[in-house]
Amino acid sequence: MATLAQLAAGLQTRLATISGLRAEDYWPSSLNPPVGIALVWPMQRATLGGDRIYGFIIELIVSVADVERAQASIYGYMDVSGTNSILAAIEAGDTLGGLAAFTQTDEPGQGWARPELREIPPGSGKVYMAATLTGSIWVAI
Repeated sequence: MATLAQLAAGLQTRLATISGLRAEDYWPSSLNPPVGIALVWPMQRATLGGDRIYGFIIELIVSVADVERAQASIYGYMDVSGTNSILAAIEAGDTLGGLAAFTQTDEPGQGWARPELREIPPGSGKVYMAATLTGSIWVAI
């Protein structure tokens, strides 16, 4: 069965297919936006056979040197289709290289945090435009 680190790396691989978006499978010590950071955790057993469901988030962070451009950029990543769409990138390889039965993102508005200005990390004085995208990974045992 895939480990949490392997599943996060699988998501990172999907994010890396988006031109210009840096992709991480861990929280980096310093941010270099635009970046998508994949984090994974176990949620529940899906069946009596032991299949598992893992939750994931993609922390999407862009620079706000120009707020209007930052907003346009983050919209492209959050769109449901297109060359910069995180949803489309994940759906195009939803088995994460054979690690999962399938991966699904939550519906926009159903688990995705709206784009907002955030101080990252808190107390740092550094402000970015960020959004959190959520979903689940089904792994058959």
